[in-house]
Amino acid sequence: MHGERMEPNEAETILKRSIEFYDADWIGLIDFDLEVGAWSTRCFYNKRTGSSTETLIEDAESAAQAKRWVDAIRGGRPIIIEDVESIKDSSPEEYEMYKRLHAQSVLGVPYRNCGSGLMVVRNPKRFKDCYEALNVIAYIVTNEIIAKQRRDNIYRKQSEYEPSSDDSVRIDLFGGITISSKDLFYDEEDMKSEALRFLIAFLAWNSGEKAIGWRKKGWEFAKY
Repeated sequence: MHGERMEPNEAETILKRSIEFYDADWIGLIDFDLEVGAWSTRCFYNKRTGSSTETLIEDAESAAQAKRWVDAIRGGRPIIIEDVESIKDSSPEEYEMYKRLHAQSVLGVPYRNCGSGLMVVRNPKRFKDCYEALNVIAYIVTNEIIAKQRRDNIYRKQSEYEPSSDDSVRIDLFGGITISSKDLFYDEEDMKSEALRFLIAFLAWNSGEKAIGWRKKGWEFAKY
């Protein structure tokens, strides 16, 4: 899973690997709003279409047809249905939902660290009752989503401060030196000299000084 992570779709990449593990038709995170009584997909992968855009699930589905799912989320329990025909008489609404969604078997586990809902596998041909592995996969996927949200938030904040004119310069010293201005970008690969990187860092921290020359013992600075 981790060896084939790709930017910027880490969660989708992990879902692709997981669907191979279970040899299933569909796998995804389903968000539940227990107060409203509705659920919808957060992210998923459809093996038949090879995409994460096409699904039989409506934009908002009623939780009334999936009481077992609600109980699983509230009780922190897995859902293991190896044959949906086994619930035809006991849970007719849920059975009809599975038939509409072309589900013959279902495996699901609750998650709570990224909203509240279930990670669900439809029609697993292998490991139909292996919910422990699905717990691990749900943890990884939800943390990938959280990490991507964090990165996107940092990027948005950084973009707010990107220079928009030639007389503005942004210098980042942490995580490697980078210098950017309008239509201009330099990083450490462009600054081979360690002395030059030191000079830039010094001037960035001491904006009231400038370099006036190089002597044996190093750069000499003067106030301006």
